Amino acid sequence: MSKQKTTINRNQIKSILIKGEKILYMLKPVKAKTLLNLVFRYLKTLGWTFFIFGAVVLGAFFTIEKGDQFDPEWIRYIIGLLAIITASVVTFIFIVILISELLDYRNRFYAVTNQRFIVQHGAVGVGHISLYIKSIFTFAVEVNLADKLLKKGTGSIGFGTGNTKLTGQKADFRFDDIPDVYENYQKFKEIIDTYPIKEVENKIQG
Repeated sequence: MSKQKTTINRNQIKSILIKGEKILYMLKPVKAKTLLNLVFRYLKTLGWTFFIFGAVVLGAFFTIEKGDQFDPEWIRYIIGLLAIITASVVTFIFIVILISELLDYRNRFYAVTNQRFIVQHGAVGVGHISLYIKSIFTFAVEVNLADKLLKKGTGSIGFGTGNTKLTGQKADFRFDDIPDVYENYQKFKEIIDTYPIKEVENKIQG
């Protein structure tokens, strides 16, 4: 007797649509970009941690008075041990964050309807946040180093309301790590500029 594989539909966005609301576009983040972002965050955190650690050790040496006696081997042992502990703690935290992000990735979807932009998220449970098209005053494309290294046309789009300034700060409402970011930017721009709009053909990307 053959076992039939059960596919879990994690995209629950349709369940929150209101009367008359229709999905125009559905997107999912690019996993490679999400993972590369995490690697960069890990390396950045590790680098800053060791920089601070080195500064503390250097500062401790400057406080040593001439008459103090220390065993060089013991000092090297303590410094090495503290460095290993520091790296282990940072790595453990990174692994926890990695697991959390991977769980969130399974449930993360972006949708554009004829009324709003929707983000589905959640590592364990599923939650939704949305931004109505009529409240969007500005939006911008963000392409970082990870996007450039991947060379897959990925990027993020941040959306702002009348009270939000995108320049110099990260937008609260975002479509992160989406494919074909410039192409999607043009589509979103048309939707926002011509709101209310006619229904267009559904398209799933990612």
